[in-house]
Amino acid sequence: MGYRLFLSLIILSLTFAAGCGKTTNHSKEERSNHASQTPLASEIPPFAYEGANVTKATIYLDAPKQIIAELTDSDNLNRLGKIVDHARPFSGAAPADLLYTIVLESRDGVTRALDVTGNGSVFIDQTTKISYELDQKGFQKFVTELKAITASNFEPKIAFDFPPGADSDEEEVIALVKKTLEAMVNKNMDEFHANLQHPDQDYLDFLIDTSRLYRFTKLERIEPYDASNGRKNIEIRFEYEEDGAIGNSGYIFTSRKNQEGIWKIENID
Repeated sequence: MGYRLFLSLIILSLTFAAGCGKTTNHSKEERSNHASQTPLASEIPPFAYEGANVTKATIYLDAPKQIIAELTDSDNLNRLGKIVDHARPFSGAAPADLLYTIVLESRDGVTRALDVTGNGSVFIDQTTKISYELDQKGFQKFVTELKAITASNFEPKIAFDFPPGADSDEEEVIALVKKTLEAMVNKNMDEFHANLQHPDQDYLDFLIDTSRLYRFTKLERIEPYDASNGRKNIEIRFEYEEDGAIGNSGYIFTSRKNQEGIWKIENID
């Protein structure tokens, strides 16, 4: 009886040890497989721009809201290609400070986004999630030249026609907003102040006292008169150029009659 119990304990011990060995070997195998699936930078081929297939490149500042340039001509596409093509994989963690995004569009309909980080020294292919070294000086020079071209080509203006007003009050408000837009386009601070409910205050001066240039593109909507507060709102869409980048936004111009019964701009938001 004692001998049989002794044999049973030995068999159980051997079985447990074998099982542990399999588990350990299996864990080692998993780690080995995982390591083999994470290639080293030296094992990753250089970035392939595929210039013959690229039809358009759009360079955004920080986020896809401000456009520096939309490149479709072969000269600029080739210049960009010389900067990023055959870029070597970046070893280490990619910096998180997003500066630019380059969106490449191809003849086959494929779109690739390259996020430029590390103060312009690294770009990340968002399709493969692989980071590459970027010719920092070459790229910054290219972007600076594109910004200068974008700024020189931007024409500040009112690029739409105002409709007639539904009544005399609406006509006065439309005329007031139009004069205010003209003052913003021309950066005429005196004319701008003359249209305000409080012309002696500077709370809206930041709209003109800036390097930003405006091109007003659309009258989005004219809201009905709000009898509860005496206000009437008109929303205007616009493009703006600032530091060589083009963005899109909109303002709501809120008008209200002053003590003399004359419509004036109360706020722009």
